[in-house]
Amino acid sequence: AVASCPTVRAAKRRLLLVRLFVAAMTATERRRTLPRLRAPLALALLGLLALCVQAPCGAAGGRVVRATAVACPPGMYLAAGDCLPCPAGSFSSEFDAAGRAEACQPCAAGTFGASPGQPRARCSGDCEAGFFCPAGSLSPMEKHCGGDAVFCPAGAERPVPAAPGHYTQGGTNVTRSAEALCEPGFYCLGGVREPCPAGTANPAWGSSSAEACRPAPAGTYSPQAAARPTLCPAGTYGDAPGLASARCSGLCSPGHFCPAGSTSPVERPCAAGLLAPAAGLASAECSSLCDPGGGGCVAAAALCPAGHFCPQASRAAIPC
Repeated sequence: AVASCPTVRAAKRRLLLVRLFVAAMTATERRRTLPRLRAPLALALLGLLALCVQAPCGAAGGRVVRATAVACPPGMYLAAGDCLPCPAGSFSSEFDAAGRAEACQPCAAGTFGASPGQPRARCSGDCEAGFFCPAGSLSPMEKHCGGDAVFCPAGAERPVPAAPGHYTQGGTNVTRSAEALCEPGFYCLGGVREPCPAGTANPAWGSSSAEACRPAPAGTYSPQAAARPTLCPAGTYGDAPGLASARCSGLCSPGHFCPAGSTSPVERPCAAGLLAPAAGLASAECSSLCDPGGGGCVAAAALCPAGHFCPQASRAAIPC
């Protein structure tokens, strides 16, 4: 029926004449003339999309019934002979003459379509960081990403679980937008960064268990979130593992001195001839340091007084 439509036959004749005209040209003439014919040729081809069609044989006495076949532009679809904009959250990017609403497809996952008539799959643009957008979303903040265990970068189609030994960051605890490797002094579990408890330390990156936090050995201490233990200050000692402050286990005993990292209150005796009745002495000269734990300053050792003798580690002078 379509082949017998007079308008179709006329269009075919016009296209045939154009082809014969072009075939008769020399190569030079084609180079000069064809650029000027591109627009008319394109219009002739598009004309085939809007031709009349003949009614079925015998219908209406064989007369030609005109029905325009509409090609809707991108962003629209055909409904009851009219081109309508695709609803928000959907798009159409190709010409369509089928007259089906299904010509509009949901905006791609990870994007959103805030307004009708979107002509491309990415619609209005990417979903915002901290949120995710299933296919057909209307807002850049369509759905909150979720808890700390997941994160959503810009353009997320769905929440991304935090990798082991990583923690999520950015936004709030329901709109995390990135992840980071767990630093020394911490462990990361379920997307949450936890500090190693005071008295422990962890020098490793990317730890995923509290077992990575090991007790500080004797002679050292570790505050919370320590990457490495710190030596007990001179004048103090640490006789047990897991100490949490610079006070360690206390001051060195009188008559003795304790270098940094000492593990006993009688770590080293003061030399013979010195009288050292004070606690917290820090060096071989049995001189004092101020107590790093805030206990004030202690006195230095003195020479043994005349008429007395002071053996090693003396706390008191002994009369001769």
